[in-house]
Amino acid sequence: MLIIVILFCSFIWLFLAEAEEWVRCKEPPFCPVIFFVRFICGFVVIAGIIKLIIGAFS
Repeated sequence: MLIIVILFCSFIWLFLAEAEEWVRCKEPPFCPVIFFVRFICGFVVIAGIIKLIIGAFS
């Protein structure tokens, strides 16, 4: 389950990285929302990987 969440958030993070460049020129109010969602997804991915590493050694 954790691996699925990591992969899903990674996909969202990469998709929004492309969307941020496209939206930046056309709809500036969405940029902070995209940045916030990317930040949360990045945090989830990093925390998930750390949890997997800790789980592997315990």
